[in-house]
Amino acid sequence: MKNNAVYTAREIVAAIPVETFTADEKTLSKEEIFGNVSVTIGGIRGVVSPDHIITIPEGVGSMEVSVGVETFTIELDNNDGEREHSEAKQEAVAVELQAEAEAHEEVEEEVAE
Repeated sequence: MKNNAVYTAREIVAAIPVETFTADEKTLSKEEIFGNVSVTIGGIRGVVSPDHIITIPEGVGSMEVSVGVETFTIELDNNDGEREHSEAKQEAVAVELQAEAEAHEEVEEEVAE
């Protein structure tokens, strides 16, 4: 992972060096933690969606990620160039734009009738 980049919460949690978490005597996968366990990414508390967009500022060397009571530090590579957008972030934006376009078409059809 790099600084000066945009990632989804799913991508950031994927960088944590463990595969499962334990909460209330249940074992949860990285995908199952969202909405079931307290997740804090880079100081942003209450991340409940794996599609939550996180922007990592330029110059940040590491980022803390807390899942329940466990805290992990993710080291970041320096990215001095233009801000990068992860593939998942680009896909999420494309889906959002498609949904907006479809909603706009429906409104136009209703107005035309």
